[in-house]
Amino acid sequence: MSGHAIRAGGPICLEPETAECRAIWDRTTCSCEYLSGLEQRADGRWVHVAYSYDLDDDIEHLSVGVEPPNNCNICTWINVDLYSTGPGETWAHGLYAYDVPLPDGLIAVEWEGDYYTWDYTEPRVIGALIGRLVVARWADDNGLEAA
Repeated sequence: MSGHAIRAGGPICLEPETAECRAIWDRTTCSCEYLSGLEQRADGRWVHVAYSYDLDDDIEHLSVGVEPPNNCNICTWINVDLYSTGPGETWAHGLYAYDVPLPDGLIAVEWEGDYYTWDYTEPRVIGALIGRLVVARWADDNGLEAA
């Protein structure tokens, strides 16, 4: 998925207001970790299919709104990953624990089944250096030898 960037050290959303990544789901009825059969309705809301163990059948979950400008589910996920103290699922694991700023640039985001991965859309020397630094420090913190 495109339409996202790193600006001023954090992720921002450049997608339209009705984009799939901006859909807000009612967490009392939808606590799904992944969205299958995702479709947009004519009114702009999103719907996805989920399996209900109670009903032993597929049901539809309908979005209830959209995230504000420059924010979305992807940005929220990346922010939680970047600023959390535990292990993350992106290449930027532990990045802010080491006070290494992210360079500005467009990023590509991909859904991997139950989490997102992301990287810059254009090669960046600074990104590769940051990546190596993060891996080396992570390996050192965990008593491993970095490759």
